[in-house]
Amino acid sequence: MKEGLSKTFVYTMTIENQRQEVIDRIAQGKLDDAEDICREGFEETENPEFLYLLAVVKTEQKQFQEAAEYFALAIAALPDRADLAYGHGVALQALGDTKTAIEQWQRALALDPEHQDAGFNLGKGHNDLGREDDACKAYETLLAINPGHQPALYNLANLHFRNDEYDRAGDLLERLVGQNPNHLEGWINLGLTLKALGKL
Repeated sequence: MKEGLSKTFVYTMTIENQRQEVIDRIAQGKLDDAEDICREGFEETENPEFLYLLAVVKTEQKQFQEAAEYFALAIAALPDRADLAYGHGVALQALGDTKTAIEQWQRALALDPEHQDAGFNLGKGHNDLGREDDACKAYETLLAINPGHQPALYNLANLHFRNDEYDRAGDLLERLVGQNPNHLEGWINLGLTLKALGKL
């Protein structure tokens, strides 16, 4: 192997090893250790992956302003990463900026139309802003990708129930409890829906 290629291979493996260490520390709840690895990794390599990982750590630490800033820096260097746009949206929503968070989730979905977390949060974000039609469209798009997405089934059913669309709400709730017989809220809402339809 040529020397240049060998150095590149070792460099890449080192970054991947550090990345895995960060993930392991986060899973263990050792967030300060994870942050140290990110900072040291970026100082050594200037690889923007460490900015992304640092943003994730800051999100876990609930330091959302710093998280949003690191996500923005990472996105500037890695603009084609859907996971970065999604994470940026999460941090922005936590800061109360749901409108901009929605823009980031839309960006994530433009990059990866099957990003289910972005699709779900997009629906929830629209709902939080009172945009019920947009919320319904987001949940329906997600359910077209994953018909068994239980939180989307539940939230979409609730939207239809609020708009007196009881047949549609009932269909969704029956799908939900059919997939998860232990979904207590689903059973309760299904009962209310059937009562509204005069079937109880």
